Amino acid sequence: LHRKVAAGLEDERAHGCAVSAVELASHFELGRQPLPALRYCVEAAEAALGRFSPEECMTITERASSLLQQAPQGPERNALELAIATLRGLAAIRALGAGSEAKGALQRAYTLLDEVPQHPMRGRLLHGFGFMLYIRGEYAEALAVADRAQSLGAVTNDPALLSAACSLHGQVDHMQGRPRSAQTCLECGLALAEQLD
Repeated sequence: LHRKVAAGLEDERAHGCAVSAVELASHFELGRQPLPALRYCVEAAEAALGRFSPEECMTITERASSLLQQAPQGPERNALELAIATLRGLAAIRALGAGSEAKGALQRAYTLLDEVPQHPMRGRLLHGFGFMLYIRGEYAEALAVADRAQSLGAVTNDPALLSAACSLHGQVDHMQGRPRSAQTCLECGLALAEQLD
């Protein structure tokens, strides 16, 4: 029954009716279809974060995290877990600060990046994780994340990743007393950011 309701709601949504991602996720979950439920959880969590509601995002991603256990192993599950962990980590930074909750979630997403290097959230993940490490004063780890962003950005010619790498390097250089290097990196990051929409 829930699968039929979910299919009907998806059809209505395709025809322009307002159907929330949370409602769709709920029906797919109750219909024992974890992958579509997780896709809608990601959509709902991203929307919550976009509305500046990190607490709602954390609630959605907490539910999605338990739902991941029901999903079959494979590339799609890895991609969904990376998205859920990234959104949870970014929400935790806003709601709770750069503590263990945020670090654990972003660290999990970061380890999954090897499985899904072209993930559309890779820029948000790398910038968010690197910035969180910078806030925590974990400068060596932040630079390692910046280097990974630089490497991925160079391979894919992605100005968002390259800008994030420059920004992180510049901020760490500034905090460690290297103002000239910091200025060069930050100016490079700003020039790259101007290429973005």
